[in-house]
Amino acid sequence: MASYGGESAFSFRKDYVQTKDEATYIEDLETKNDISISNYKTDEKRNPALSCTETYDFASNGNTLGDEELIVINPLLFEGLKNNVFKSEERKLPVEFYYPRDERINVSFTIPEGYAIEEVPVSEKYLYGDSNLLEYSYIVQKSETTVQIAYRLTIKTCIVPATEYELLRDFWAKICAKNNQVIVLPGNTILS
Repeated sequence: MASYGGESAFSFRKDYVQTKDEATYIEDLETKNDISISNYKTDEKRNPALSCTETYDFASNGNTLGDEELIVINPLLFEGLKNNVFKSEERKLPVEFYYPRDERINVSFTIPEGYAIEEVPVSEKYLYGDSNLLEYSYIVQKSETTVQIAYRLTIKTCIVPATEYELLRDFWAKICAKNNQVIVLPGNTILS
């Protein structure tokens, strides 16, 4: 389930309404994230001044099971920042974020019986320089049968000066690298 409030709710509604119809919106989500969606529901049409939610079941099209293959799962699946948009070496203008935000994603995976966890991302926290204007945390809890991830990105400013661009670029690169780390289950470890 995704819950949107404030400017995030406005952005979600804008994307949802600008799509031809709900089927096209779902198809776009499936294509963008390489997933198959079922049981889609949203309360977007209720009071537009309030928050809204969307819920759906999905299966990842990218994860395969096989005797000799590794099973590789990105814990954030399709959420979170995966590509660094700040790639250029320098910038002459400030970076503008649309609005301050506090983005949280909590994920829980149950490891199928007979499989062992070979690798999981480690917990990390990043601060933007010496300030708390941008904060990122990725907390992992692992047991023999579950992996839980708590992701949080907090942006408390709308403008980052061009003089701080290199710091922002490096901060964003660390976030994207972390968000692309995976859980690995050896495909041939299933117990008989």
